[in-house]
Amino acid sequence: MSYNSIKHQLSVVLNSYSELFFMQGATKYGLIILLISLLNINCALSGLIALVAAYAFASFIGFNKEFLASGFYTYNPILVGLSIGSIFTITPLTLFFIVIAGILAFVITVVLAQIFYQYLGIGVLSLPFVIVSSLLYLAMVSYSNLYVVELSSYLISTDLDRYLPVWLVGLAKSLGAIVFMPYTISGLLLLLLLAFTSQLMAILAVAGYFIGVLITASFTGNYIQAFLDVNNFNYILIAISLGCIFLAPSVRSYLIAAIGVALATSLVAGVKVFWSYYGIPAFTLPFNIITLSFLYLLRIVKYPDLPIIYKATPEATQDHFITNKFRFGQYDTT
Repeated sequence: MSYNSIKHQLSVVLNSYSELFFMQGATKYGLIILLISLLNINCALSGLIALVAAYAFASFIGFNKEFLASGFYTYNPILVGLSIGSIFTITPLTLFFIVIAGILAFVITVVLAQIFYQYLGIGVLSLPFVIVSSLLYLAMVSYSNLYVVELSSYLISTDLDRYLPVWLVGLAKSLGAIVFMPYTISGLLLLLLLAFTSQLMAILAVAGYFIGVLITASFTGNYIQAFLDVNNFNYILIAISLGCIFLAPSVRSYLIAAIGVALATSLVAGVKVFWSYYGIPAFTLPFNIITLSFLYLLRIVKYPDLPIIYKATPEATQDHFITNKFRFGQYDTT
């Protein structure tokens, strides 16, 4: 195997992990996210296996290698693998199941990406993950042979929570839950990564969490439960995606992000109740519904601050957007 081939395959893996937090082509940050996922080795290996299976299948059918290298088509298989690894210990039987799930996630991602881009002009985000994982969770009810080993030995136990305020524990666990690591330590590490990578992303993550939690707490009257609900990661993802990723960062985009989070509070509550009837987590369904709906709506009204070129960080995207706007009088892709 040549050096270029190894480099390409490594970039696929690391870029796929960096895409989990909207970081395009950021291999070094993808490596950090991968290392953080190793805090639960069973879950981490499951995600990697699903990714490798998806990549192997894509290569087998001759999928464009440049498209694969971006990580855009392969981060959904990682999420599906992580979701399986969070409930099943890896055995020869579950290994086969993870391989199937990874390939299925890749196929659904490619199909939906083409449909969404052609007819709606928007991406698919993690919607393929939600669809595949929800269907697999329903199927798992009858797969009794998969439930053979307890996962307790793989889970992290820490006394860190007792020394931190409840809001910080909730924030950290919500961040960690994005990659199926709902632990305080993993969330704090991810928060540090966001702060180091992009201050905008870190600030919006915290702001989105607090907006969603405080609205939810006001409705329910239970602040402790609202702070510690791991489904709050939906608010974090909405705030980041609408505040600085898919919209050029500005006061207006921050307000749109806040509105999106506010709308998501009732959606999260409703999805939790409905999905729990079937034993399925809410996953990122509220995030996908709100973000995709907003992006499609903003394209319909020709919202002026929709970047065409996305850089590695929101700050870089903002600089590029503003430079072109001042230079040409409107946003230009050249």
